[in-house]
Amino acid sequence: MKIDYKLCSNQMEESGDTNGCTIIALAQLLNIDYNAANKLAMENYGRKWKSGMYTMDLLHMYNKELKKLGKKLVRLSNKVILSTVDRHNYRVKTLTSNNIKMANLEGQCVVLTRGHVAILENGAVSDYSVNKASHVQSVWHVQSA
Repeated sequence: MKIDYKLCSNQMEESGDTNGCTIIALAQLLNIDYNAANKLAMENYGRKWKSGMYTMDLLHMYNKELKKLGKKLVRLSNKVILSTVDRHNYRVKTLTSNNIKMANLEGQCVVLTRGHVAILENGAVSDYSVNKASHVQSVWHVQSA
């Protein structure tokens, strides 16, 4: 079974945790449930209960765990992604969590905005940020190592 945002979000709420977008993304990347991902992050990467993580710490965690699966994160250029969005219809000037879906990125990507991380799966953002115009800081594509 493929782990998705809704399942992880429900598991996070049931456990009483908050600020778990980092853990939801980890669970989706590793295809494990929220509780297992949270335990991994807390025991091995210093995540605190009901707290988020700094960008560099979560990227380190994702890279280290993906490496165990023979995968790695590769940063994509926001400028290149933006150029694939149809500018004639949308007049896009900045990459957001709402318009990134128009870039039709294939595979799995980690999308970082200020204070949030989401997984982009074959061009679709799977969480609540899908219709928000949060400025995308960076996009990381999951590739074979």
